[in-house]
Amino acid sequence: MQKITILKALKIRKKELDENHPHLANSYNNLGLLYKDEGDYEKAEEFYLKALRIVEKVLGENHPNRKIVRKNYEELKK
Repeated sequence: MQKITILKALKIRKKELDENHPHLANSYNNLGLLYKDEGDYEKAEEFYLKALRIVEKVLGENHPNRKIVRKNYEELKK
């Protein structure tokens, strides 16, 4: 249920927001978390990398959201 909700939110956000909007990064990060929990590490990595590209481009290196996404991605790689 939660994944369906996040996928619906992502679809709406993609339609309404710029492709580099931080809200899209939030959806990508959340999907990364869900796919990681399901054991689909390849899909999780895909979403984490999408989130990282946005937050690094738009929010910069020191933004708390960037640190969260980076931490999630690093934990996945372990």
